[in-house]
Amino acid sequence: MSDLLKDIRGSLKSVLDQHLKAVILIDRYGTQLASVSSINLQRETLSKVSAVLYGSAERLGETLSRGSPRCIIIEYNDMVLCIVKTMSGKYVVVGVSDGYTQDIRSKLEGLSVKL
Repeated sequence: MSDLLKDIRGSLKSVLDQHLKAVILIDRYGTQLASVSSINLQRETLSKVSAVLYGSAERLGETLSRGSPRCIIIEYNDMVLCIVKTMSGKYVVVGVSDGYTQDIRSKLEGLSVKL
């Protein structure tokens, strides 16, 4: 694993807490670049999350590359996906929450500045 990838994974891990269960870094085309999780997410759950993200990746990329909005929240089953573009606009940080949204947006926005 390259040092850059280790640094990125460390940054992603730094925002995990009791409500924010996983953080995924994808590019604007929906390709997953790095991820961390505080729980053992089942493969089926990750597949469903991926389907939600990748199924709308093109539209999501278009929306986020236009500059607004900076943050998108998608409610999916009992999960909340908080999607925040990085400062460069080329990458997107996705937080998977257990339905709790307070402070998650600001945490992910703070993280995106570091990335």
